[in-house]
Amino acid sequence: MPLPRSIKDLVENDSEYGNLFSKEDPEKLFVDLREIGHGNFGAVYYARNSETNEIVAIKKMSAGRKQNAETWQDILNEIRFLRELNHRHCIAYRGCYLKEYTTWLAMEYCVGSAADLIEVHKKPLTEGEIATIVCDTLSALDYLHSMHRIHRDIKAGNILLTEDAIVKLADFGSASFTSPANSFVGTPYWIAPEVILAMENGQYDGKVDIWSLGITCIELAERKPPLFNMNPMSALYHIAQNDPPTLMIKNENQPTNPSYTNDFILFIAMCLQKNPNKRPTANELHQTSFIKSNSNRDILINLIRRTKEAVKEFDNIRYRRMKKVLMDNEEQNTSNTNISQTNDFINIDVDSSSNIQNDILDDPTLDDDDDTQSVDFLSRSNRMQLNDDNESLNSSRSSLQQPPAAVFKGVIITKPISTTSQPINNPIYTGMPANINNLNRHLSGTDITLPSNVNQPSPLQSNINESNVQIRNNLKTSDPSSSRHNHQSLTEFSTIKTSRIVIREQREHDQDDQQLEQFRGYKQMRHQHQKQLKQFEERCRNEKIELRSKLEREYNIFQEQVNIDNNRLLEKHRKELADRVKYNQNHMKTLERQHDEDLENELKRFHQEQTKQYKIKKEEFKKQILSSTMLTKNEKEDEIRRLKDDLQLKFRNDEQKLRTQLIHNYTVRRLQTKRQKLLLLHTLERNLFEEKCTKSMDIIVQRHVLLKKHHEQTKDVELRQLTNLHK
Repeated sequence: MPLPRSIKDLVENDSEYGNLFSKEDPEKLFVDLREIGHGNFGAVYYARNSETNEIVAIKKMSAGRKQNAETWQDILNEIRFLRELNHRHCIAYRGCYLKEYTTWLAMEYCVGSAADLIEVHKKPLTEGEIATIVCDTLSALDYLHSMHRIHRDIKAGNILLTEDAIVKLADFGSASFTSPANSFVGTPYWIAPEVILAMENGQYDGKVDIWSLGITCIELAERKPPLFNMNPMSALYHIAQNDPPTLMIKNENQPTNPSYTNDFILFIAMCLQKNPNKRPTANELHQTSFIKSNSNRDILINLIRRTKEAVKEFDNIRYRRMKKVLMDNEEQNTSNTNISQTNDFINIDVDSSSNIQNDILDDPTLDDDDDTQSVDFLSRSNRMQLNDDNESLNSSRSSLQQPPAAVFKGVIITKPISTTSQPINNPIYTGMPANINNLNRHLSGTDITLPSNVNQPSPLQSNINESNVQIRNNLKTSDPSSSRHNHQSLTEFSTIKTSRIVIREQREHDQDDQQLEQFRGYKQMRHQHQKQLKQFEERCRNEKIELRSKLEREYNIFQEQVNIDNNRLLEKHRKELADRVKYNQNHMKTLERQHDEDLENELKRFHQEQTKQYKIKKEEFKKQILSSTMLTKNEKEDEIRRLKDDLQLKFRNDEQKLRTQLIHNYTVRRLQTKRQKLLLLHTLERNLFEEKCTKSMDIIVQRHVLLKKHHEQTKDVELRQLTNLHK
């Protein structure tokens, strides 16, 4: 949803949120606006409702074009939270309006905060005053916690006081609608340990307000919260890791420290229990002896009365000093320039006005150097919220109806001020006497020749210079009707905050806004840089992915070719081995056939030779035996038969020997042949293996060359990307 400029735009865009705002024009409804401080989102004003004459406090919160939707949502949450509250000790809601991107949140008017009491008196509060303030604050916290809501920003600056000494809990911009919660919200130095550790340890509940209340008690008793002199981030670390803080008890080494009652010390110790489960509730603390025995409304009424008197005296002194400086300055200006009686211009020397500003804002007689830390602390402790500085300032000026001014090198010129405009009531003069004349009267003067170089004033200088012009008008003119009007307006205005505090808050708020604007610009630059960095990283990532894909394709092609070559080589080797084995087998078969043929031929030849020898020897034996006369015929036949058998046996033995010899020779020959074939096969296998190893080595070298090439390409791309990143 776009940020609304007016209530009409809001109702058209979102009827639900449009019901939160009134349709009246706040600039017409509220009059006598006086700036009385600064909140988280903008300035806070004293104002009077022109229809009901009710005095209200208006918190202007800018949600201009430069603000984001989160800021607008925070504003809506604060409005919704405040509308639903109905308790004696919670600030009352009076209405909400929308004008030119600025939200006007009207609330019950209070004269100041507990922090203002410390700042004005420059000393801690008594235990009775602290007990009275804490008593009402506990009632408000008990009411909030009963609704399961958490304030999350309890501190002296958010505990307000009415004219009747009624304590009001205010500033619900950080409040949570639900309990438990887990977001990191709060002001440093007052924040509870469980809030700091919420992102790690889970959730927290309303007990965080009890811790902040304990820190606030120390703040009221010692003028500063614990760890105030520490850097906020260091303080957060100490709060989470160290033991709870305590009051500085009087001892021999520190004799100037005040002594506190045991009830007060015990009360703070109960509030500052590190374990939230051991921390008492607001209702239980309300029943402690410290609250029951020390709480007294009359003490607080008397404190507010004394504070108002001190503020009045403080502003009267400041007014007299300003009057003296302005009159001295006027005498110097009138001696060097001629003021025209027909022109309504006011001429003020810039250097003198700068001296006036420094003399008024940094008067050493009004505040000690040590005491100024409390005001600076309030400015530093405000949570950082992004708001539109220019629109907030313009809205503030338009509500105050201050005349515009132009600052030149030696002169400030203000435009003629209409006598029909509303009186300008600046917080600087809240303590002035009631007989101040009309602030819109004009001084007579003459025209002045202006230098050519022109410089625009800062917001703070413009406010101070315009205020100086208004006082000088009062010193020279008098209007009874205007005096009565201002007297009535000033008598209605009541505060315990000095003009010095308001001016200092405004100055520090402007400085904070400048820092926020610088931080916003830095944050925008960071976002832009991060966006460009992400885009660059995405381009680099895509380039590397594309390069990786290209290199992977090249490597896959190389690997496929290697596989093809390896398969071809393995097939070749397998074929050669198969051919060699087949050749060996065929050769052995041929050798066996040849052996069989040779054996058969040799035996056949041997048989022929034996047959021939057998016939010859048989004839020889027959002749010898037949020729013998000593033997009978039968004996001769037996002898011939025996010789034949011996001869046949001899021939068989010889045949067997021959066969054995031939088989042995063949076996030796076959083994020799087989050995030769095996050696040749092993030689072939070795050659094939060497060829395979050589091929593998070549592939490894080629792969390494390819991978090195890929590495160089990747390195070149990464170096080029890194160089572009560092440009």
